[in-house]
Amino acid sequence: AKGMSTAPTIILVTTNEHEDKALLDAFLGAGRTAPQETRGSVTYNVLGRFGGCLLVHTICEMGSGSIGASQQRVSQAIQHWIPKAVIAVGIAFGLNESKQKIGDVLVSTHIQDYELGRVNKNGTITPRGDKPRASDTLGNRFRQIDLKKKRSAQSWPKVRFGLILSGQKLVDNLDYRESLKELFSEAIGGEMEAVGVYSIASAAKVDWIVVKAICDWGHEKSNAKKDAYQKLAAKNAVKMLKAAFKGDDLYEASSVVPGTSEKEVVALPRRDDYIAQQ
Repeated sequence: AKGMSTAPTIILVTTNEHEDKALLDAFLGAGRTAPQETRGSVTYNVLGRFGGCLLVHTICEMGSGSIGASQQRVSQAIQHWIPKAVIAVGIAFGLNESKQKIGDVLVSTHIQDYELGRVNKNGTITPRGDKPRASDTLGNRFRQIDLKKKRSAQSWPKVRFGLILSGQKLVDNLDYRESLKELFSEAIGGEMEAVGVYSIASAAKVDWIVVKAICDWGHEKSNAKKDAYQKLAAKNAVKMLKAAFKGDDLYEASSVVPGTSEKEVVALPRRDDYIAQQ
């Protein structure tokens, strides 16, 4: 018997409330809610189909290694949805106030776990660990979308591709940030969830990438414009993400044999059809 095709799934990972709101506003519309589905005790927002893919949103706690953080949530999402890709989207810290701006979008070509290192006798630190490369499929799509939008859109944010640092610390100290710049001179920014995303997705042979925008500079985070900067950064990162899924199909549909249970096949209408029913 012939099988049916089902849209490949993309898992979208957020942590911060401004990231959550920006994502849902962009893909559903302000004030609208997504259908939710619980699998294995984890509840997901099912955003619908865009760019030939089913977009599923999961929320993780800050960081990679703690309960509910990115490593656990991504592992669960891969088990529950068998996705083609995982994308961490949201906010990050920048490293160079003179060359970068609040709201600039950072897209990972590689990531670096800045926690791994050797403490030398003289107190200096020698970084260890590799710099895993993000998905070429996703990276290529984002580069092409950026090229297109820079030539056609009037309000397109600056997009920077490069090495993104990731670690368990919430960096809010200028001296520490400067030490990271010295150790990783090619880095374009940093955040806290990418290591968990990469380690699980890579082991499962699932594509991954990080798309986050600058909301601060790794110091003086508690300033009067904190919320405004985080909202702008989250909005710009999601703008980049949504543009990438407005094009043609990113991944080929999968074949599903007859008899597959409803839990294994999500047959949601496209997003526009869903909105029309509300």
